[in-house]
Amino acid sequence: MIGRGIEVGHIFYFGTKYSTPLGARMINNEGKNEDLHMGSYGIGVSRLVGAIIEAHHDERGIVWPFQIAPFKINIIASEELLGNDKILNIYNFLLNKYKDVILDDRSITFGKKIRDSELIGIPWTIIAGKNYSESRNLELLNRMTNENIKISLDDLEKFDFEKNFS
Repeated sequence: MIGRGIEVGHIFYFGTKYSTPLGARMINNEGKNEDLHMGSYGIGVSRLVGAIIEAHHDERGIVWPFQIAPFKINIIASEELLGNDKILNIYNFLLNKYKDVILDDRSITFGKKIRDSELIGIPWTIIAGKNYSESRNLELLNRMTNENIKISLDDLEKFDFEKNFS
């Protein structure tokens, strides 16, 4: 069988290469002095990121699992709504609840903001655009399922982003 893999950890056996010159010895079961057999092991933290991305991506970019996503939620609001107290209240509420929330206030198109959010794999994107201006509903985009949920501000406060991400 041929498959893809990535090394995220390692184990090295050194034998007595270091213990003999250092005089690191122990008493074995027979009561005799014996040089220690040594080794090392480790997990490459930076390699874990690559492994996670390799396992969780699609043609549009990364799909971070919710629990380990660098950012859990991205809020994208139209230019006229960015300074709106309700949008800032949503941001602050979600920031208190989930900690890793961003408000994309860049002066670029909605489409570019959404594509960037997909590319870097933010699990949930909240859009406050035309639907919000007309009906006071926000759009929730689930990066994993591509589901688009329309939700009111009241329902947003009760919505469990972690539970509903799958």
